[in-house]
Amino acid sequence: MPSSHERGIAAIRVLGITALIGFFLLAVGVVAAPAFSVQVKGTSMNPTLTHGDRLQAQFWNRSSIERFDLVETRTPEDVAIVKRVIGIPETR
Repeated sequence: MPSSHERGIAAIRVLGITALIGFFLLAVGVVAAPAFSVQVKGTSMNPTLTHGDRLQAQFWNRSSIERFDLVETRTPEDVAIVKRVIGIPETR
């Protein structure tokens, strides 16, 4: 049976590894959040969105766009913009 000193050292190791993993996940989140978001510029989306608001882009589910959804798209100059879907093609 391990002594209390050995159990204490093992507990400190587990705590250190847990803290290291937590720090790594936090660092990834801080870097990834702005990378996968779009900032609203201008007032065309008022009152729903205001200038400076930031939206998380949902890049994994772009196939099911419906009317009134907010979408991120690109201008010909490759600038990310946010717009609301008003009209969609009629499906028969």
